[in-house]
Order: sequence, then C-alpha cells, then structure tokens
Amino acid sequence: MNGHQTRAIVRIREMILRGELGPGARVAEARLAQLLGMSRTPVRQALPVLAQE
Repeated sequence: MNGHQTRAIVRIREMILRGELGPGARVAEARLAQLLGMSRTPVRQALPVLAQE
C-alpha cells in the first residue's frame, strides 16, 4: 500500500462515517478523486480495501 492509497482509504472512510457516503451509494471514481484532490488510481485501489471492512 502506498501513501496516496492510504490517504484515500482514510479520507473515504471518514466520508462514510460522517454520513457523506451512505450504504450502497454509487459514486463515480472520478467524482471521488475530484473531491479528494487526487488521481483516480489511489481511489480505485482504496475502494476494494474499504469494501472488505
């Protein structure tokens, strides 16, 4: 896991816990990347990790 992926995991998890992303919410990778200010690659890598939690 690299730093960008770790940062994406942490930030997306925070969004979920704050209720900004609800269960089963469909959010485009590109939109998440834009919200997080990073490229799509770390976001794409973070999503399966979070799905396993």
